[in-house]
Amino acid sequence: MRVVFVHGLQGHPHKTWTSDPKRDKTRGLIRKLMGTKSRSIKEEGNQGAEAKNVFWPRDLLSKDFPTARIMTFGYDNSARNHGTFFSHARDLLYGLVAVRNQSPNRDLVFIAHSYGGLLVKEVLRRSSVDSDQKITKISGSTTGVFFFSTPHRGVDVNTRVNNALFPSPELISICQESFTVQQVKRGDNLTVRTFQESKGITGTRRGGFNQPIVPPDSFTLDPSQCARTIDADHIGMVKFSGENDKAYEMVKEDIEKLVIRAGEAVYNVVSGM
Repeated sequence: MRVVFVHGLQGHPHKTWTSDPKRDKTRGLIRKLMGTKSRSIKEEGNQGAEAKNVFWPRDLLSKDFPTARIMTFGYDNSARNHGTFFSHARDLLYGLVAVRNQSPNRDLVFIAHSYGGLLVKEVLRRSSVDSDQKITKISGSTTGVFFFSTPHRGVDVNTRVNNALFPSPELISICQESFTVQQVKRGDNLTVRTFQESKGITGTRRGGFNQPIVPPDSFTLDPSQCARTIDADHIGMVKFSGENDKAYEMVKEDIEKLVIRAGEAVYNVVSGM
């Protein structure tokens, strides 16, 4: 199995997924001044020891699933870069094809934050309609997609970077329709999980003070779906503090099921069943 992490706008392939206790403490003080509670961080072992940063794809996930190949996808989304939504999606798609040359049938699991989820849906849409078998296998091999606060129905944008990179409502709709078709077609062979933030980011104009950046009606893929709530804001929701972090435990449980399924699939092929 290969697990691919895709960050959102103004994110980073390493920092987005890293819990920094010092920064969390500072944000907690700000929240306290603003009259809100910060997300609790459990420290194991010696309480007097200095807490360390946790880059959970490496420090948690790779240890719990040592046979999985874990990678992060990064892209420049600064104002000086001329990349677009389409170019970033192409880079991710072709990059995956390249790294899968030696194992094109390995299962794929995407873990995406915010805008990164839209990129993943565009990658799967492009892959599903391509005539090249190597590219088509990207969507066919995908067994799980984890969306963390992805704006499936769009979100208000108010920065030049966001306006330049954010897909149009029409494209968002096309990606959504394509993903829905794939869900129906794949059935139980495609696990989809959505997570939503419970807190706003203090001191930001996006969404207003203490308001979630992604509105509730945009969290889920369809109105009937229930998104799991993570006790954090838009940025902190993908920064897990350790193996006992409740949000990490939810993700770990679902990935364990996918690993077991992948193992059963390999066994079935080898045994000729």
